[in-house]
Amino acid sequence: MEKIERLLAELDHPEKGLQCVHIAGTNGKGSNSFMMASFLRQAGYRVGRFISPHIHSYCERFAIDGTDIPGDVLLSYLEMLGVKIDLMLAQGFNRPTEFEILTALALQYFKDEEVDIAVLEVGMGGLYDSTNVVIPMVSVITGIACDHTAYLGSTLEAIAQNKAGIIKHKIPAVIASMDDNPRRILEMQAAQMESPVFYSSMVKVIPNNSPAINGRMLDIEIPGLRLKDVFFPLLGEYQLKNLATVLTTLIALGQNFFALNGEIIRTALQRLKVPGRMEIIKHQHLVVVLDAAHNPQAAEALAESLAKLFPGKQKVLLCGVLDDKDAQNILGYLAQGTGIFLFTKPSGPRGQEWQRLERMVQQLYPDIPVYLEERIDKAVELGISLTREDSYLLVTGSFYVLDQARSYLTRG
Repeated sequence: MEKIERLLAELDHPEKGLQCVHIAGTNGKGSNSFMMASFLRQAGYRVGRFISPHIHSYCERFAIDGTDIPGDVLLSYLEMLGVKIDLMLAQGFNRPTEFEILTALALQYFKDEEVDIAVLEVGMGGLYDSTNVVIPMVSVITGIACDHTAYLGSTLEAIAQNKAGIIKHKIPAVIASMDDNPRRILEMQAAQMESPVFYSSMVKVIPNNSPAINGRMLDIEIPGLRLKDVFFPLLGEYQLKNLATVLTTLIALGQNFFALNGEIIRTALQRLKVPGRMEIIKHQHLVVVLDAAHNPQAAEALAESLAKLFPGKQKVLLCGVLDDKDAQNILGYLAQGTGIFLFTKPSGPRGQEWQRLERMVQQLYPDIPVYLEERIDKAVELGISLTREDSYLLVTGSFYVLDQARSYLTRG
């Protein structure tokens, strides 16, 4: 943490005094961040939101009240940070990483803009993540699964230990539903830190109809509050878990900062949008689903949700998976209901082995046709041409694929 701490010292510590919600977890961080910011904004607070990665632009990572930082403002902050980094280097410190620079930028931007509260998403892990310089109002862990094992450890227990590092002394901790072993590690860390624990199971989110492509109706039960027929626009069974976690986090914030009421919940959810998470786009009378399922747990949750949303329908799977991801298990879940595989190359240096997916599925699913198209925009065109009106196109596997695919599909 030496580099981020030195950089923040050069900025006169913008993190100090910043009220924030700190969110870690293998999956669900982004959705939790968007929902949390939506609820707090609806309650009348000025809310900063820092997320990673982005889909199209770095500006998406820094938002205040739902508005991304303007490009020229982002550039001015980067230029200012460049001067501070030169001072660090002159003192013998190593150059900060990209994410450390972005974290410092977010903290300074939110301080300058005088947000009431910031929602900060961990980049990777927790204990040694650059966002872990803050003392939050509440720490949230959305779930534990195997991902980034080269950095966080090869077992759920090791990964849980790393993510537990965001739990601070006497600061409330919210724990989402997860396997017993990682949950116990989080509980032990909370006990050591004398932190009260709030479990997402205290909130009941109950679907009262089958999902449709525009959303579904829910009943919500919170201690002291019951709501019937609440519209929830986000698709995916996993989003019900995320919603329970967010509502639990709002409870943990306490009456002195945030008091839940039915009007805030209904209005915030009606206005909610989370791009790239089971996002539905209609294109030429076809249904296209965009989701950044980039690890096996996310792929499993996506497959379960698609089976409920499109029962009995086959899909064209347009997928690109980074070289360091568990492609075989990702494809194992996504293969369910797939009639055609179409693979493309994620942009960037971590997508060089993209053609390995063809070899995998030919061994595992020899009866399913496979297509390859290196260029993502051309792959989208091919995917559309292969999709029939009684099927749908799924674009997934990486944010690097979603970037260009979503731009192609949403351009005017």
